[in-house]
Parts: sequence; C-alpha cells; structure tokens
Amino acid sequence: MPQAFSILLLLLLAAISSQCKYTKPQFKGTIGAIIDSTSSAGKQEKIAIEMAVEDFFDSTGHKPLLHVRDSQGRPVQAAWDAEELIKEKKVQAIVGLRTWKEAAFVAEYGAQMQVPVVSFATLAPSLLTSERWPFLVRVASSSQLQMKAVAAIIGSWKWKRVTIIYEDNNYGSAGSMASLICALKEVGSDVDYQSVFPPFQSLRNSTSSIQQELEKLRGKQYRIFIVHSTLSFSINLFTQAKLMGMMDKGYVWIATEPIMNHLDSLNASIISSMQGVVGIKTYFPRVARFSDFSIRFRRRFRSNYPDEDVSELGIFPLRAYDAVSSVLKALKRLQHREKSTKPTGVWFPSMGKPLLKAILSSNFEGLSGHIQFEGTELVPGPAFQIVNVVERSYRELGFWSPNLGFSRTVDMKVNKKSMEILGSVIWPGDPPYVPREWATGKRLKILVPADSPYENIMSVKTTLDGTKFDGFSIKVFEMVRENLSYPLLYDFFTHHGTYDSMIQELEEHGYDAVVGDTAIVGRRLKYGEFTQPYSESGVRMVVAVKQQPEKTWIFLMPFTKELWALTVVLVLYNGLILWLIERQEGNDDLVGSFRNQIGVLVWLSFNTLFSMQGEKLRSNLSRMAMAVWLFVAFVLTSSYTASLSSMLTVRRLEPSVVDVEWLKQTKAMVGCDRYSFVRSYLEEVLHFDKACIKPFDTGEDYPQALRTGQIKAAFLEVPYINYLLAKNCKGFMTAGPTYEVGGFGFVMSPSPTLKYFPATKGCILFFS
Repeated sequence: MPQAFSILLLLLLAAISSQCKYTKPQFKGTIGAIIDSTSSAGKQEKIAIEMAVEDFFDSTGHKPLLHVRDSQGRPVQAAWDAEELIKEKKVQAIVGLRTWKEAAFVAEYGAQMQVPVVSFATLAPSLLTSERWPFLVRVASSSQLQMKAVAAIIGSWKWKRVTIIYEDNNYGSAGSMASLICALKEVGSDVDYQSVFPPFQSLRNSTSSIQQELEKLRGKQYRIFIVHSTLSFSINLFTQAKLMGMMDKGYVWIATEPIMNHLDSLNASIISSMQGVVGIKTYFPRVARFSDFSIRFRRRFRSNYPDEDVSELGIFPLRAYDAVSSVLKALKRLQHREKSTKPTGVWFPSMGKPLLKAILSSNFEGLSGHIQFEGTELVPGPAFQIVNVVERSYRELGFWSPNLGFSRTVDMKVNKKSMEILGSVIWPGDPPYVPREWATGKRLKILVPADSPYENIMSVKTTLDGTKFDGFSIKVFEMVRENLSYPLLYDFFTHHGTYDSMIQELEEHGYDAVVGDTAIVGRRLKYGEFTQPYSESGVRMVVAVKQQPEKTWIFLMPFTKELWALTVVLVLYNGLILWLIERQEGNDDLVGSFRNQIGVLVWLSFNTLFSMQGEKLRSNLSRMAMAVWLFVAFVLTSSYTASLSSMLTVRRLEPSVVDVEWLKQTKAMVGCDRYSFVRSYLEEVLHFDKACIKPFDTGEDYPQALRTGQIKAAFLEVPYINYLLAKNCKGFMTAGPTYEVGGFGFVMSPSPTLKYFPATKGCILFFS
C-alpha cells in the first residue's frame, strides 16, 4: 500500500511539472553577432554584446544563446557567417556589421530568410532602405541630419564654396551626398569639387592615389574640405594631408560622424595628424547606470585586450549594448505572447516578421539615449555634438540640433545659427582668424623694382645667400600676407628699368603682381589694377633754404630798405616842420649861424622819435604836429621791437625758390628720379624744358646737388621727400604746391590671380 501511494505521488508530481512547462515555456532566444576584430570599435562592440546578454540573464533569469563571428571587415566573409548562423545555428536575429557594405550583403540574405538584421553601420543611405532590405534595422544616426549639421557649420562661417571628399561604396554614398548638397544650398553654399574614391579596401596603391588627389586639391582655389568616409580611409587621408602641408594655416577640414565617433579610440599619432579638424559626434546622455557600465566594460576590455586601452567610452559599445538589448527585449515580449506549445527556441520562417515588428516597437532608455524607431531607423537624438581636435584629444565645443541650431549645452533653448556662441575654434595651423574658403593655388610671380632711389623704402641686394628684398614696401607686403586667411605662395623677380616698363611686363611676360614703391598713375591703369595706396600721395618741390644774414647786421632786418628810407624822410620832414614853426615864434634855441641851424634841424628831427619835446615847443601848432608824429613813431618803434625780438629768438627758414613759373622762365635746372614717372610729369604736365631736367639714380645725390647749385629744385614723390628731409634735416625744405597723384600701391595683372577690395585704412589685399 505505501509503495502504491509513493508511485501515485510521483505520477502526480510529474503531471504537475508537465503542466507547469506547458503554461510557462522556457526562454530559448538565439541571436548571432558579426563583428570586425581588426578595429578597436569592433572589439568594443564584441565586449558590449556579451555584457548585454549577461545583464539580460541577470535581470530576467533567461539566458539566451549568443554566437559571435568575426568577418574581419570583409563583406563576403560577413555573408558566409550570416548564412552559417541562420542555417546551422538557427539564430533569430543578427546584430553587428560595422560597415555598410557588410550590412548590405547580410541584409540581402536576411530579407530572403526573413531574419532581422540590426546594423551599426553609419555610412548608409537614407532612401529606399526599407524597400530594398525590409528586415534591416539601423541603430545609427540619420545621414540627412548629419549633413544638415555639417552644412550648418559651413553656413555659420559664411563659406560659399566647399570641396567634398568621400568614398563611393555603391550603396550609401549617393544618398548622403545628395543630402549634403541640398543642405549646403539651404545655407547659401555650393560644392566646388567632389573628390570621389572607391572603397578603401579595394583601392590599389591607396597612398599614392590619395597623394595624387591631394596634390590636385592643393592646386585649387578653395580650401574648405568636407570628409565623409570610413575610418581607415580618413586616417590615411589626414596622414598624407599633413605630410603635404595641407593641415596648416589656411585650410579647413570638416569631418562627419563615421570619423569623429572613433576619436575616443584613436592613438596619439593618428590624432596628431588631425589637428584643427572640426566635426560632429553622436551625443549620448550620461544616464545613472553609465558609470557602473563604464567601469565593468573597461575592466573586461583590459582583460581581453591587454595591449589596448579605452580611456573614454564612445558611442560604439553603447549602441551595440542597446541594439542587443532591444532584440532580447523583443524576443521576451514575443515569447510571452506565444500561445502555442511549440518550443519557441527553434527557428522557423514565420517568426521573422513578428520579431522585426517587436524590435521596431522598442521604447526604452538605453545607455546611448532613448531607443525608439521610426520606420526601420533609430529616431535621432536631441542633438549632435560639435568637437574640435586639439593636441592629443578633442575639445567639446557645443551642440547642434535641427530646431535650435548651435548651443553650449544640449538643453539650452536659444536659436543660434552661428558657431560663435560656442567660443573660439582651433583651426589647422592655429591662425588668429577664421580661414576663408579660397586661396591662390599656385606660386605667384611677383615683380620687384631693383632701381628704387631709396633703400629704406625699397631695397634689393645680392648676397652670398641669394637676393635679399627689404624696405618699407616689402614690410607692408609681408604684413598683409601674414594677415591673410590662407597661405600665399610667391616668388620675387627683380626688374631693372623704368617703373612704367615694369608694369607693362605684367601681362606681356605672365607676371601676377608688382610689389614695391610704385606710384598710382592714371596711364598705368591700362596695364594693371592697383590696390589702395599705402603711402601719402603727391609730388612736391624740395629746395635749399635761403642763407640767413650775419647776426652783426640783424638789427637792420626788421624793416626793408624802402621802409628804412621812408622812415628817414618822415623824420627829417617832421623836424623841418617843427623848425619852421618854432623859428617864427622866436625860439632862442633855433637862432644862430646857418651851420648851427642845420645841426639843430637834424637834432630836432631825430630827437622827436625818443622825446616829447612838448616843454620846449612854444607854438600850439607845433604841439599838434608833434602829437601826430608821436603816434606814427610809436607804431614804428613797436613794430621794429617785435620783429627784432622774433628774429633773435626764432630762426626763420625761407626757401631759395618758391615759384615753379620762375624756374621755367629762368630755365633753371631741376632734378628728379631717373626711373620715376615724375620725369615725364615735368615735361608733359608742368611743361619744363627737357634740357632743364636732370635725372638722378639715388636719393643720396640730391643734397649735394642742391647745395652746390647744380639744380635749383628737386621734384619728388612725398614719401621720398619725407625720407630725404628726415635724413637731411638742415638746409632743405619743401616749397610750392603739392601736385596730386596717387601714392604707392601694389599692382595686379589685368587678368588677375589677385584682386583687391577697398578698405578704409591702409592697403588690404585679397587674393582670389
């Protein structure tokens, strides 16, 4: 009896156990993962996928099966791995596939077998993806929004023409470039040139091909480059660009997410070749469990890959973790809805569509942000992060979102279309200004006058080390060049002869510009275009100072000879009037011999200048005459005293020649520079006799010629006069009017590589 009761009890327990298994079937989800172990991102994704499976088991008690395969970045290998996982391992979904070409191969097979494929690929088309590959799910950022973010950067700095460099992967490149071109047009920019490369893995002689293309780009005008490519291609591209000097001042490089998302895993040597690159990264919020995940991830990564280290977690492992989590959550939800008693761990075709629908209905907060799908694409995050590669890492400048534009923080509610709100940007070469999009693509041939009369203004000297160019004009040119927003390549060529012939050589011999002390003259405009003048303009006359009289006789200088004579006549006349009046009144002092009377007359005349004589005069008529005379005498003596005081305290400089007409009438010799336009100006405009014009080779000859009277005047341009008078401050001065002509300016070829734009101060050159 007890034995029968025991058997009955065992049967009852077995029935109960069987009933439990039927009502609550065990979870048997199986997923596959295809990663690329040749890249750091692939290794990080593998660790994250394994951690996602383990965390799912720890939280639910259900342990799915995970099968990981390594494609090593080869699309054909990825396709073979997918076939093996689906047919032999019976996986219900495949995750991974970093490159878009791998994803495309596997998505084709996944569509045939109705197995969802969750791809991490970033270089993917935005159009026709769901129609062509209905079982492909993308957990990467939208290509269209990426391109709008890049275009916003271009538009912020008002760059009008850009060059695009990208890989043609036969799938996503056309759609991405179409989105970029449309986005650029929206901000008022155009594409000047598109540099298209085949996929890097299939590119033969990749280094030489990149070098040849970069050499072509270096010869073009525009220096704003947008790079949209895989990491392997971009590493080679930036390395070669740095070797060729294209990561220096004057260049701008903008990179998209497929490149910038890898910054956290790149080594210092690669980062050093990307200095100044600006780009966009996927932004992810630091959720509460991020810190714990980061510690566990880095510990495990260091254990599996001791030769590598991850200082900062990027988007790749977070997206991989969330992708696996979405698949496992979907499998769990799908199993709970399963009414059949069939074991759900076994793969059969009808599971594909329900699982795909369950994955696309995901709605949870993951490590990389909110996980939700629109169609078969992940709903974009709130913003893209704008970063700037500097030194051994990168700076986080701020954020860009489609609705709010640029902002310092992701939650800043300010609509700004300019990146200036993000602060300063370190561009390649660290220039102190925002680079312009254009530059000269060739070495300019610039003429320099070798026969300038003044070395301080323009100097050309031949030394053992070569030809040295110096002087004020060269310094102005160098200062302008240093303040340009692009590198200016040029070579100087000397010219011997007149300045007119030098300017004529611009077009005749293929020169691009003239730099030197070249005056802006009307007749030269038909040979070239001038910048604004960078010096004072005009032509003036320099003459010797009139010799000053000896100081012994300086007391005679206040009055002219005529005034002295008139004064003597007035004095004698006044004395004679007084003598005649007083004599008739019987003044005893005015009687005596004739000789005595003459002496009294002279004495009376001059004495009235210094004394009143009122007490000795008897006649009221004499006193009236004396009052008038005293007023005249007061004016004369006051003027004399003031003039003499001025002469004794201030030295007066008077030109020896003041009138140009006098020079022409007397046929006096005048001097000018031999190679200057002034020589023809004296003949054609001022109408000097050709025989009366003496040319000089250097400015040092004028002082001696003026002192010796070899020439009476020198006609020079105002900058030369300033230098001449500064060096010879005694004995010379300017005289006569200033004849208005243009000052010194630089000259450009009439079919210019160079153009100029007016500025309010000085000379500002723009080369285009």
